[in-house]
Amino acid sequence: MKKLKLSILFIAIFMTVCCYATEQWRTYIASANLCGGAHPSITADNKGAVWITGSSGLSKYADGQWTYYTTSSGLIWPFTICVAIDKNDNKWIGTFQGISLLDSVGNWTSFTINNSGLANNR
Repeated sequence: MKKLKLSILFIAIFMTVCCYATEQWRTYIASANLCGGAHPSITADNKGAVWITGSSGLSKYADGQWTYYTTSSGLIWPFTICVAIDKNDNKWIGTFQGISLLDSVGNWTSFTINNSGLANNR
């Protein structure tokens, strides 16, 4: 039984993303809508948009539309690990090469060991 549960969890993480918000489940299929195949972090911002990290960028789902952010958008590295949203609706995106900040008006800033006080880029 334990092996079956782990297999189901593995499938859920690597093939789809399921979110529970406002008493409703939503399922997003990776091949159709998301940046990359691994999605280690999901969060919602102050306006209700859902932000999902991925192996080839960051995906945002808002008002029935997908928006994708990659290194050409301003991310410091394509594999995004985590996303946190502060009280000012700034998005802080963790990568293996530093932290990218997408501020509430759409400006990008990147932080690494070379330009900030980060102890390392991970």
